[in-house]
Amino acid sequence: MRLYPVMLDLRDREVVVVGGGSVAERKVREIIEAGARVRVISPEVTPALAQLGAEGWITVCRKPFEATDLEGAWLVIGATDDAAVNRAIAEEAARRRLFCNIVDQTALCSFLVPAVVRQGVVTIAISTGGMSPALAVRLKQEIGARVGPEYGALAELLGRMRPQVQRLIPDPKRRALCFHRLVASNLLDLLRSGKAREAEQLAWKLVRQWTYPEKEANLSGGETL
Repeated sequence: MRLYPVMLDLRDREVVVVGGGSVAERKVREIIEAGARVRVISPEVTPALAQLGAEGWITVCRKPFEATDLEGAWLVIGATDDAAVNRAIAEEAARRRLFCNIVDQTALCSFLVPAVVRQGVVTIAISTGGMSPALAVRLKQEIGARVGPEYGALAELLGRMRPQVQRLIPDPKRRALCFHRLVASNLLDLLRSGKAREAEQLAWKLVRQWTYPEKEANLSGGETL
């Protein structure tokens, strides 16, 4: 089975996490970072989850799971050590047409959580389709060693530039080529060396060259974007 990769916008959307142990705690912290409203369902929770609840970061419901606990949810995470409860969570989520992940039980999941490498706004998700989490971790380590903070810095720079570049280069194909050439230039080398100001100056210099037709010769035969 081939899974469809997707990045979810969970800002201000309710996510239900059933379970109160260390695994649930890790899931909750990740979901909070995505800006979601988190509701934890569990008779017992870790001290850290209790503290997050006391500080207003999450809602903690100290009770066993019930079907009605999924009302209002956009997404469901099951992180209990009770097989019967996990199955009940998955079945109720399916009945309500909610995407659900049951930790370490791929057969009960309607989505899988990938291993992730983050550098600023850059997110690289790695999945083996649930076949080998250990391999996903290995790939995460290898990719993380190659993709440094300069990639996040470049993404942020190009994001800041995008609105003005869209005005300067209204043709979408020409604009896409401009951005591809910017990525292929030595901007990453400058950012890797901590030369953020020089990188931005070079980026705008190259964009100006691409903006004006009389400069195209420089793009193809002279300075390379």
